Amino acid sequence: MVYYVKIQKYVIWRNHMILACQNISKAFGTTEIIKNASFHIEEREKAALVGINGAGKSTIVKLLCGFYMPDEGHIYINGTDLATMDLDAWYRSLAAVFQDAFTYSFSIADNVTCSMGEDYDAEKCREALKDAGLWEKIQKLPQKEKTFIGKEVSEDGIHLSGGETQKLMLARALYKGCALLLLDEPTAALDAIAENEMYEKYNEMLTGKTALFISHRLASTRFCDHILFLENGKITLSTSKPSFDGLVKLLRQAVDHGDLHNDRTGDQHGIGVLHDQSSGHVVEAVQVIQAVLLHHGAALAGL
Repeated sequence: MVYYVKIQKYVIWRNHMILACQNISKAFGTTEIIKNASFHIEEREKAALVGINGAGKSTIVKLLCGFYMPDEGHIYINGTDLATMDLDAWYRSLAAVFQDAFTYSFSIADNVTCSMGEDYDAEKCREALKDAGLWEKIQKLPQKEKTFIGKEVSEDGIHLSGGETQKLMLARALYKGCALLLLDEPTAALDAIAENEMYEKYNEMLTGKTALFISHRLASTRFCDHILFLENGKITLSTSKPSFDGLVKLLRQAVDHGDLHNDRTGDQHGIGVLHDQSSGHVVEAVQVIQAVLLHHGAALAGL
């Protein structure tokens, strides 16, 4: 067990952000979720953390947010141990979009700015809604961004679809203007077309910022510079996007040769769910990647 001394460094970062996790572990009771994981994300780099359900991805996000601290290891923000930082300052330095996003029964503007009736920058709010792709709908409403969400407070309130809710969360993150954005499977409930549109919007809006995409879908890696694979709480692969594209080529060759059969069309890389011809089992993409690494180690020496 590691005991931390709270130095309470109150620093808010807006533009510069380098994130590093060093041998972090986290257990709940007797179950170890994260096991000696290490990785780093450079300034203005977009990274993807990919793994199957239950791999520990959301736990990584909560550790990065400072919701709880690792039992072992350290998380460094621009060289400063997160355990020594004032968490209020840290919360002001990052924005997170989670898969279970929900709205408040307040106005659209209050949901974006989190001002709760206090003064806010109306022009900045509208710009965030425009950048998130939601203003076209909102500007047609009689009260525009002052329209309430839901019918609990106002009968004139509106309901947002899943995709529109995610756009609202993006607008909130953009309004906050942080140097680091964490996206924990924000498109999990969207269909393929809406997911593609949302990732394109994220890529467009995150230029110049440090970002971490968390997903079990390889489509999330499309716009990323750095890809991390998490399995059973451990980082089993860390690679650049060009190297990953070479890995995908090997996977496609395996499909073409009949070793693996693609059971789902329309996936970004064509390898979303694969069928092992020898065992008859459906194989997750991450498991297939690990299998390819074992059989093509020499070809992937540059990873």
